[in-house]
Amino acid sequence: MILSAIFAKDDDNPHYSAMLREAQRKRKGNLKNYPGVIIMEIYGLAYDILCEAVDKGYMPTVKSMIDSKSHTLKKWETDLSSQTGASQAGILHGNNEDITAFRWVEKDNDNQIMQCSGISKVKILEERISDGNGLLVDNGASRSNLFSGDTDM
Repeated sequence: MILSAIFAKDDDNPHYSAMLREAQRKRKGNLKNYPGVIIMEIYGLAYDILCEAVDKGYMPTVKSMIDSKSHTLKKWETDLSSQTGASQAGILHGNNEDITAFRWVEKDNDNQIMQCSGISKVKILEERISDGNGLLVDNGASRSNLFSGDTDM
């Protein structure tokens, strides 16, 4: 960690730079040559408040991306349950069936408690919801998400 900090002293984000280098190495030039999608989840931030922050200059990077028309801000409404697990399952796999809360009791499964956290539980949930054709299946990348969207990155 110390060496990483020393060698990355001029780099604002060495972790993400390393992830990008690894992704480029794995892809070996097999990158898409057409637009994609970036989804950013900000807990508790309403669309109207975000727009106000952009308009007042509190988010200059987002404003410049919108003004340059390189990116578009879209409003998205969650369904029930609106918690992260169900939302990410819906976005990345198009399916959040039976993800009813952050934690729930599965009566059909010996009253086992299921939850949207922990490697073993999330793996089970993803196996249930994925049809193998998630949003990120074709050269996508999933970072800091519960679910993969069927990417291998």
